[in-house]
Amino acid sequence: MADNMDIEVNPTIEVEMEVEMGSAASEYNAEAWAVGERGGVPVDENDQTYHNNSKWYAEKAGEDSAAAAGARTGAEAALAGATTKEQQAAGHETAAQTAQAAAEEAAQEAIETVVAAQGPGIVYMTQDGEFFVLNDYE
Repeated sequence: MADNMDIEVNPTIEVEMEVEMGSAASEYNAEAWAVGERGGVPVDENDQTYHNNSKWYAEKAGEDSAAAAGARTGAEAALAGATTKEQQAAGHETAAQTAQAAAEEAAQEAIETVVAAQGPGIVYMTQDGEFFVLNDYE
């Protein structure tokens, strides 16, 4: 065998590939992803771009935005209504307290009138439900 044999083994393979899709195919797919149509005709529901295109998502976002605005308007109206009801309730509470005070005062006057009319030795009841006997006129 020869010791001085210079053999170079470096296999090289060069592959060049060009893939060119025609502009019609790109346009055909771009239209589907953009508006859900191909050649102006809506894609069918088995197409991957059906309800998965820019136009569909934009419309969906618009619907959701309108629904959110409606919900906000409803919530604001409910809050305004609740505030009004709260103010009315406070007014009714004040009126009830005033009426209770007037009723208590009237009851006391009635007791005093009965006591004065019936005289001593009769059993009476106070507003608090306690009984007493009037023995003397004061």
